[in-house]
Amino acid sequence: SLKHLIRPHFPRNPLFPPHRSSPTAFSGASRKKQIPSSKKQIPSSDPDGDGQDNEGEFSAGTAPVNAASVFRIHKIEPAGDHYQITFSAVPGNVYQVERSAELAFGTWTIVADDLSTAGSEIQIIVPAEPVRARGFYRARVTRP
Repeated sequence: SLKHLIRPHFPRNPLFPPHRSSPTAFSGASRKKQIPSSKKQIPSSDPDGDGQDNEGEFSAGTAPVNAASVFRIHKIEPAGDHYQITFSAVPGNVYQVERSAELAFGTWTIVADDLSTAGSEIQIIVPAEPVRARGFYRARVTRP
């Protein structure tokens, strides 16, 4: 079956609950929850609770305090004898998409390279693998 790899899962730290951007009541007034500045500066911290740590957000060019700003593959859909892959993007970044039959290190093959956009996502079409072949895709940021 075809699966897409968004990124590894990082367990939540129970001392830091995920940030919610919805207003919360405080002394009768609505205010947004504030993310402690110390949490914003720790590379392994995830202050917006989107599953990507600060170091990953910096590398991808996304905002570490905005849960809607995250680098990930949104969908992989069959399109005839191809797949259409859609993933988030940041203008000015250059991306590549890789495929592997397994998740082991060193087994990834580039299927699309030098991808960029002026928008917030990229859609590409890649050839489908043989029927019933297991496959994983990942998108990577490569700086210009």
